[in-house]
Amino acid sequence: MADGDTGTNLHLTMLSAPTAVEALPDDMCAAVVWQTMAYGALVGARGNWASSSARRSGGWPR
Repeated sequence: MADGDTGTNLHLTMLSAPTAVEALPDDMCAAVVWQTMAYGALVGARGNWASSSARRSGGWPR
């Protein structure tokens, strides 16, 4: 059951991924970029559903 802020939480979680990537040097390989996106989403996760989604995003690079 949604608690009314699920969309906001997911939005804030997904904003954390590119923010983490922006801190990387420009010459990083794709694998590091994907890992950083997954980590940024996990660290920036808000709420239960967004946290669960961020954990699943760790599979993106595989």
